[in-house]
Amino acid sequence: MPRTVLSAVHNARFCRLHMHHFHLRSAVLPRNGPPQTVNIDQDDRALAASPALFSVVAGIRDYELDSQLNYTEEALLAMAAGAAPNLQHL
Repeated sequence: MPRTVLSAVHNARFCRLHMHHFHLRSAVLPRNGPPQTVNIDQDDRALAASPALFSVVAGIRDYELDSQLNYTEEALLAMAAGAAPNLQHL
């Protein structure tokens, strides 16, 4: 979601964000090469921790079709543990 749209959602009163195809692009890393630390970029972090985020539907898999490592599940667990303060449905 573009940062400007997320800002507009935050400025609107009583707005709930329902993400039916939740995906954090920065949580997907190349499988080949040296080990890397997952660094969620600022836009993905703003979405994942948004107080407007109410529900999330995400496909969970360890690898993408092109063999990239997918850390979305770990991000969702952090969100459920409190990073997304108003998340009600996962």
